[in-house]
Amino acid sequence: MDSAQNQGTITFRLKIVVTLVFGIISGLPFATTAGNLSLMLKESGVNLQTIGFFTLIGLPYSFKYLVAPIFDLHKPFLHKLIGKRFGKMRSWLLLAQPLLCGALVLSSYVKYTISPHMFVLSVCMITVFSAIQDILIDAFRIELYEIPDQGFAGTAAIIGYQTGMLLGSIGGLILAHNFSWPFAYRAIGILILCFGVFSNIVSTMIFPSDYVHHQTGLETSYGKEALIPKILDYFKTPFTTLLQHKGLPLLLCIITLYKLSDGYLGVMIYPFLNDMNFSKLDIAHVMKVYGTAAGFLGMFIGSQILERITIKSALILGCLLQSISNLGYIFVIYAGHNLFVLAIVNSLDSFAGGIGNAAFVVFMVGLCDKKFAATHYALFTSLAVLCRTLISSSSGMTASLLSWPQFFSLSALLCLPALILIIKSKNLSINK
Repeated sequence: MDSAQNQGTITFRLKIVVTLVFGIISGLPFATTAGNLSLMLKESGVNLQTIGFFTLIGLPYSFKYLVAPIFDLHKPFLHKLIGKRFGKMRSWLLLAQPLLCGALVLSSYVKYTISPHMFVLSVCMITVFSAIQDILIDAFRIELYEIPDQGFAGTAAIIGYQTGMLLGSIGGLILAHNFSWPFAYRAIGILILCFGVFSNIVSTMIFPSDYVHHQTGLETSYGKEALIPKILDYFKTPFTTLLQHKGLPLLLCIITLYKLSDGYLGVMIYPFLNDMNFSKLDIAHVMKVYGTAAGFLGMFIGSQILERITIKSALILGCLLQSISNLGYIFVIYAGHNLFVLAIVNSLDSFAGGIGNAAFVVFMVGLCDKKFAATHYALFTSLAVLCRTLISSSSGMTASLLSWPQFFSLSALLCLPALILIIKSKNLSINK
């Protein structure tokens, strides 16, 4: 009996390790289409308006839930050859990850100033294949764990994802500083491919496909003739449940606008630091290391605050802190090239963002019907990302028309619509 328990403990720990590694792979490509991309374009002489519009390439992350049924219902051609060992999702991953690596390598050979259309296409390919990879990794994690262990699995995935984002961002900046941006993109692409192949092979050796606890697809469960009605029901029922709530339009507006102030600032922060003559290493050390640590601390403090005050008060507090912290970058302008001031301002900004994130997540969870929690939460987060991306795409145009102090002041004022709606709202939860 003790031997069986020990074996189970070892197996569970191995699953956590595999989940962490897959989380790292999922987070690695994000920086290449976010902050690092903005900085690379700014150094190439691209104007702020164009840099702002580049945020639109992140839209595929907002529509992942619409594409996911394709991978649940169909098997790749590789599945016939290796499916008995790899399973369906890992068979898809063996196709998606080389394509993601190829997109990263392709983008490293194309310059926006020489071939803008090809560059945009290559970067869009990165986001599309990265979003697909996220879908497959999430699905594999859900299949791998029993229901009681999904909480541990989710935590491991988040830690891995944040680690991957740090590696991609800091590592990319350091490689670009010491070598070049093309070298950095190729290195990240090759790293994803190596990690992906390693993780798939190791997880397959430890957990063959007959070990994975997954339900069969809709096609197997309902039959081909009932497939389309069941897919329609999958989308219709959760929406019908939401529409029964009279205060839904107000709540959706809050979701749309709550992180707008942060999002609008985030697009232009790297170009701003480039104008202030901060190097890539300065950004890597100050913005990523101290800022990330402050963000985690803010989320922890925010979770403690939520135990003592109402969700409405927490949302108001987070909204105000995020707005005020945006104004801190005005001090960076007057301090000049001062790493200490930048570290303080960015840490406070990240800390405020962490508190706001903690309140925002709890708020969205409170809007979910327990019967459709996963679907509702995916829809809410997708809506938040989609609208923030669309509106923030104008940040470059705004920054080019205003001075930096005026831009930071405007980004701070963008909290007001959400703040007013929160104050006016009477019920911030669908579940009474």
